[in-house]
Order: sequence, then structure tokens, then C-alpha cells
Amino acid sequence: MVIAMICGCHAPGTDHNAATPYLGPTEPMAKVVAEINANNAAIPTIWARDYFAGMLVDEQKHIHHVNAEGLLLMSKPASIRLVGNKPGVTLFDMGTDGKRFWMSVPIEVDTMWWGNNKNIDRPCAQSIPIQPEGILEVLGVGEFDAANLNQPPVPVMRFEADADAYVFIWNHPQSDHWAATKEVWYDRTTKRAFRVRLFDPNGRVAMEAELSDNKQIAIDGQPKEKWPWLARVYRLSFPDSGSKITLSLVEVYLRSEEGAPTERSFVMPNPQRAGVSKVVQIDEACGQ
Repeated sequence: MVIAMICGCHAPGTDHNAATPYLGPTEPMAKVVAEINANNAAIPTIWARDYFAGMLVDEQKHIHHVNAEGLLLMSKPASIRLVGNKPGVTLFDMGTDGKRFWMSVPIEVDTMWWGNNKNIDRPCAQSIPIQPEGILEVLGVGEFDAANLNQPPVPVMRFEADADAYVFIWNHPQSDHWAATKEVWYDRTTKRAFRVRLFDPNGRVAMEAELSDNKQIAIDGQPKEKWPWLARVYRLSFPDSGSKITLSLVEVYLRSEEGAPTERSFVMPNPQRAGVSKVVQIDEACGQ
């Protein structure tokens, strides 16, 4: 499994570039949205052990290879934390509580980046090797506001015959035009996400992810046919920085036996106590 993750090989059954396009019947947007929401609404939180294999490129274009085991914690609507460890050592800690985000890499990189979510796409903000908020988006557990599909960001659906997939593109109004912010590809038959692209304000791909190896999450008291599905392998690339990571979830529950995640799971580390010599507030120039 580790070899497959590092080489980027796809598992059987995840190839959506079929030689013969699908030309059969498709479903209306309302039905597709309802099926996606039915699965994703059953995943309000995630507690997972994971394996992380990454190549991080810092602002000086130095390449750092990071391989670790760790924890992934998620709580809707906007909190996520990803921690990577080796025995006795924290290799990285990244996350967001919905208001602030951070990424700390004490070993070798010796740097912590942090900022405010409201400034992520503003010209006054510097770049960050991996945007934690983006990882939250690619988990593929987001829900549509089915009662307000005309409320920005507005989702538009099209069908991609070559990939046999429904493609949703979210659009948001700018001062003088509309701009795409996110694109998610869903398998036609299963309605499970297998590709996610996030765009910057100029329409460039800021992050791309390939999702595979879907498995069910067990829920006590529920029959297996009602257990939700979640991808277990995520291959992420960040074109601007050149960083790439593969995240494999090897043990997944809605919550741990101790009840995590809780609100305390997403408290940003104090930058002065993060164990790094360099702290970068990437939106310092944006002011208050």
C-alpha cells in the first residue's frame, strides 16, 4: 500500500478516463444533490489515524520530504487538524478552526505559518506551502444547501461523458464578474467524489486532489446499508508551491473512544511555543 501511495498508482476501479464515453441517461441536479447530501450529512465529524507522505516546497523553493503517521480530525462546518508524528517527535501540525489557520513544521523546516481565514485569497497575504482549509475541502464531505442553490457560491452541474461523472463548479460574484472557486467530480453511479480542484481569484488551480479507495464508516446502532462512504486515499498537489502530499486514512471513526474531536481539538498552537525559530504571519500586511 505504501509503495502504491508513493508512486501515485491508482487502485483498480478508480480510473474515470474510460475508452468509451458513457452516453446513457443521466439524472437531474436535484436528485444528484440529494444523494450526495444523504451520504455526507452522516459524517459530521472524523477521527482517523493516517499515513502522510509529502514533499513540501518552502518559499525559498527548498524541498523537504516528510513521511509520518498521525491523526486527522475534522468537525463541520470549518474545522480540521492534521498532525504527523514519529516516535517522540512532532513532524508537522496544521489546521484551522474556521477563523485562523496554521502550519507548523519544527523538524528541518523549523517554521510556523499562520493567518486569518478571511485574508487567504487577498493580495496582501503571502503564500503557504499547504493550505489547511483546502484539505478540509478535498475530504469530499461537504453538503449542498439544497434549499438555496441560487445562493453564492452558486453550484452549476454538467455531465462529463468521458469520465462518466457529474461535475459541479461553484461560482462566486466578484466586483465586475463571476469567478469559479471550486470544482468537484462525482462518480455517476455512486455519487462519491473522486476529484477536487480549488481555484484562486484569477481562476488558476490552487490545489488539486484525486480521491480513491472508498470504504464505509461504521455507525453504532445503524444497519450497514446506512453507513456513509468516505475516500481513504487522497493525492494532493499544490501547483503554485510545487508541494505534493498523499494522505491515507487507515483507521476511521466519527469520534474516538474519548469523544474527540471536540472544540479543543482545533485550538491553534501558540506561535511563541511552537518549537520553531521562525514564525510567519502570512497576512500581517493585511492589517486588522
